[in-house]
Amino acid sequence: MLEKKRQSVLPQIIEILEEEILNNMGIAKIKLIIAKKHNDDIIDKISRYIENFLNKKIEINEVIDPNILGGFIAQSERYLIDCSVRHNLEKLKSVLKN
Repeated sequence: MLEKKRQSVLPQIIEILEEEILNNMGIAKIKLIIAKKHNDDIIDKISRYIENFLNKKIEINEVIDPNILGGFIAQSERYLIDCSVRHNLEKLKSVLKN
Protein backbone atom coordinates (compact mmCIF):
# COMPACT_ATOMS: atom_id res chain seq x y z
CA MET A 1 0.00 0.00 0.00
CA LEU A 2 2.81 2.39 0.81
CA GLU A 3 4.62 1.70 -2.45
CA LYS A 4 1.47 2.52 -4.44
CA LYS A 5 0.58 5.49 -2.19
CA ARG A 6 -2.79 4.02 -1.19
CA GLN A 7 -2.55 4.55 2.54
CA SER A 8 -5.43 7.03 2.27
CA VAL A 9 -7.86 4.09 1.99
CA LEU A 10 -6.73 2.54 5.29
CA PRO A 11 -9.38 4.32 7.42
CA GLN A 12 -12.12 3.03 5.11
CA ILE A 13 -10.74 -0.52 5.23
CA ILE A 14 -10.56 -0.40 9.03
CA GLU A 15 -14.13 0.91 9.25
CA ILE A 16 -15.45 -1.86 6.98
CA LEU A 17 -13.54 -4.53 8.89
CA GLU A 18 -14.79 -3.22 12.22
CA GLU A 19 -18.38 -3.23 10.99
CA GLU A 20 -18.06 -6.81 9.69
CA ILE A 21 -16.50 -8.01 12.96
CA LEU A 22 -19.27 -6.35 14.97
CA ASN A 23 -21.92 -7.75 12.61
CA ASN A 24 -20.52 -11.27 13.08
CA MET A 25 -20.70 -10.70 16.86
CA GLY A 26 -24.36 -9.62 16.54
CA ILE A 27 -23.61 -5.95 17.23
CA ALA A 28 -24.60 -2.95 15.11
CA LYS A 29 -23.03 0.52 15.33
CA ILE A 30 -25.86 3.02 15.32
CA LYS A 31 -25.83 6.77 14.84
CA LEU A 32 -28.73 7.98 17.00
CA ILE A 33 -29.94 11.37 15.84
CA ILE A 34 -32.09 13.19 18.40
CA ALA A 35 -33.44 16.75 18.54
CA LYS A 36 -32.00 17.52 21.99
CA LYS A 37 -29.96 15.89 24.73
CA HIS A 38 -32.02 13.34 26.69
CA ASN A 39 -31.43 11.71 30.05
CA ASP A 40 -30.02 8.19 30.27
CA ASP A 41 -33.46 6.61 30.90
CA ILE A 42 -34.82 7.87 27.58
CA ILE A 43 -31.70 6.79 25.69
CA ASP A 44 -31.92 3.34 27.34
CA LYS A 45 -35.55 2.96 26.22
CA ILE A 46 -34.67 3.97 22.67
CA SER A 47 -31.69 1.58 22.73
CA ARG A 48 -33.87 -1.33 23.85
CA TYR A 49 -36.42 -0.52 21.13
CA ILE A 50 -33.70 -0.52 18.46
CA GLU A 51 -32.10 -3.71 19.82
CA ASN A 52 -35.48 -5.48 19.77
CA PHE A 53 -36.23 -4.17 16.29
CA LEU A 54 -32.86 -5.25 14.85
CA ASN A 55 -32.53 -8.32 17.08
CA LYS A 56 -28.93 -7.23 17.76
CA LYS A 57 -26.95 -5.51 20.45
CA ILE A 58 -26.04 -1.95 19.51
CA GLU A 59 -23.31 0.61 20.06
CA ILE A 60 -24.73 4.13 19.99
CA ASN A 61 -23.16 7.38 18.86
CA GLU A 62 -25.53 10.23 19.79
CA VAL A 63 -25.88 13.22 17.45
CA ILE A 64 -28.01 16.27 18.24
CA ASP A 65 -29.98 17.69 15.28
CA PRO A 66 -32.84 20.06 16.18
CA ASN A 67 -34.12 19.88 12.58
CA ILE A 68 -35.81 16.53 13.27
CA LEU A 69 -38.07 18.38 15.76
CA GLY A 70 -38.48 15.35 18.07
CA GLY A 71 -38.34 11.58 18.14
CA PHE A 72 -35.22 9.94 16.75
CA ILE A 73 -33.47 8.59 13.67
CA ALA A 74 -31.29 5.51 14.08
CA GLN A 75 -28.99 4.76 11.18
CA SER A 76 -26.06 2.59 10.30
CA GLU A 77 -24.54 1.36 7.07
CA ARG A 78 -27.27 -1.31 6.82
CA TYR A 79 -30.27 0.12 8.70
CA LEU A 80 -32.42 3.24 8.93
CA ILE A 81 -35.19 3.65 11.49
CA ASP A 82 -36.83 7.06 11.14
CA CYS A 83 -39.15 7.79 14.06
CA SER A 84 -38.70 11.54 13.86
CA VAL A 85 -41.51 14.05 14.14
CA ARG A 86 -40.32 15.69 10.93
CA HIS A 87 -40.58 12.39 9.00
CA ASN A 88 -44.07 11.70 10.36
CA LEU A 89 -45.22 15.23 9.45
CA GLU A 90 -43.88 14.76 5.92
CA LYS A 91 -45.76 11.45 5.60
CA LEU A 92 -48.95 13.11 6.84
CA LYS A 93 -48.50 15.97 4.37
CA SER A 94 -48.09 13.46 1.53
CA VAL A 95 -51.24 11.57 2.54
CA LEU A 96 -53.26 14.80 2.78
CA LYS A 97 -52.14 15.90 -0.70
CA ASN A 98 -53.59 12.75 -2.27
